[in-house]
Amino acid sequence: MKGFGTPNYWVSGGGLHCGNGAHFMNGIMHVSWSIIPDFAHCNYALNFGCSKGHGAGHVAVQNATQVADARARGFKNVVFDPFQSSQASKAHEWVPIRVGTDGALALGLVNSLLNEHGIYDAEYLMYKTNSPYLIRPSDGRYMRDKETNNPLVWDLVDNCPKVHNDPSVTRVEYEDVAHEVALTGKYTVDGVECTPAFELLKEHVKKYTPEYVEKITWVPAATVSCIAKEFGEAAEIGSTVTIQTSKGPRKVPRRPVATHFFRGSQGHTNSGWTCLSIDMVSHMVGAADTYGSALGLGASVGQGYEPTGKPYQIPYPCPDGLLVAKTWVYDHKPYPLRKPTQPTRLDLHDMFPTSIYNAFTITSPRWFEILDRFKIPYKPDVMLNFGSNSVMTMGNSEAVTENFLKKFNFIFSFQLYITEFEEAVADIVLPDACFLERYTPAVSFPSTFSHPQGEDDWGWTIRQPVIKPLFERRDFNEVMLDICERLGIQGKFYKGLNDSIGVRYGGEMSDKYKLVEDGSVKYSWEDITDRLLKDRFGDEHGLEHVRKTGVFTWPKKKEDELPPVKWTG
Repeated sequence: MKGFGTPNYWVSGGGLHCGNGAHFMNGIMHVSWSIIPDFAHCNYALNFGCSKGHGAGHVAVQNATQVADARARGFKNVVFDPFQSSQASKAHEWVPIRVGTDGALALGLVNSLLNEHGIYDAEYLMYKTNSPYLIRPSDGRYMRDKETNNPLVWDLVDNCPKVHNDPSVTRVEYEDVAHEVALTGKYTVDGVECTPAFELLKEHVKKYTPEYVEKITWVPAATVSCIAKEFGEAAEIGSTVTIQTSKGPRKVPRRPVATHFFRGSQGHTNSGWTCLSIDMVSHMVGAADTYGSALGLGASVGQGYEPTGKPYQIPYPCPDGLLVAKTWVYDHKPYPLRKPTQPTRLDLHDMFPTSIYNAFTITSPRWFEILDRFKIPYKPDVMLNFGSNSVMTMGNSEAVTENFLKKFNFIFSFQLYITEFEEAVADIVLPDACFLERYTPAVSFPSTFSHPQGEDDWGWTIRQPVIKPLFERRDFNEVMLDICERLGIQGKFYKGLNDSIGVRYGGEMSDKYKLVEDGSVKYSWEDITDRLLKDRFGDEHGLEHVRKTGVFTWPKKKEDELPPVKWTG
């Protein structure tokens, strides 16, 4: 994209079968690609339509081992699933649920915790969430300080409004002293009667009584109430544990319960809100990113390999105090969202403030009409396809095929084998190398994305060939380097690599290892792989060293595993 100077791309494999709602919401709530219980210390988990810990999902083997060990010590797993799936068959309690109603069940559990059983972690909600932020009645938005524009909370000790990050009402570490702030009630600020967000949430979920939820989900009312009570009591609100960090002992909350979810629960309408509702069950009892709770999977927090400080991925707060992921697969910030603008891309991406990419335009029989109506000043011409079969992975396959055939003048595809895409629309097919025939400087992106949660070591894995590419197959990366050289855009392509793989893999490339961007030096893909590894782990840990084992590991610090109560910046 950057080498060619185009803003247009789309991920045709990204659909409901992957984590559209889960990844988006976990990025906001846990600065992580996914979440999973801290199985080593969790005692009770609610599983919504996912198989994590049961032979599938992220980091499948390690998590399956951890779940087996957890079961042996008494861990209980409750699975909500419409059919008796692999995880349901291994559950201590399988609760059949009507397809696509997980969000209603989650809101029922929240209501039961808050309004039926009165179980919630007030300290966590006060100091680690926006639950105490005062809300204006006129538009449902934060009441803000006139001077700083920061959201306001109500200090119950000084009996006055204060900005959310005032030192007197913040706690960085668990034992820090801070004034209590209001979670409930009504408070007048500048003549406006405001309500804490938590109070509004409590009121909002009241309609999700166990009986109401039963009508939607077919889960018996008594089961909803019972599981909420069990979950709340198992959270052991108020309990702590002292862990040893590189900076000495540190007391953290112990909340040995968790909710987790993925494809089953999020593959429906209102996917993002369903995921948020399920995750909110954990947040009500403070069971998020602490000992025994729901943890961000992989690289939500990491100070990097000590000699280089890379890959560095410490989250930071936005002005409103909400977490921003330092390293995520795409640009990812919490509210406020982007402002919709006049579209400039073929997928009209600029119009959608939460979207990473859109696919609906290219799947529409009226695509050209849409582009004309929005005054896009150019039309599709050439498409480069890599490892994707958008004829079959998107909806409206006939319209997609028609658009490809009629709207593009030239399509070439890198592929391991012929798919419907190549048969139907590609002009040229370039046989790509498979994972056993190529180098890749990091198997996933961000590179630490597929790490096990909890106490296991950090690791950086590479892909490397075990045989030479067969027949006419060539690595996509090597071919792109050749194409860019022949087009005279080699320097731009190198700049694109410096900008993207550097940041994507946990920090900007240092000047010592950056690719020369004027095109005066020619690099092979093997050279680029070597430079990225040396940038992260030093000259002694380049490709020659890492390919001996395929992985470079270093110890995970406790402060990477369990972040502070509240981020400051």
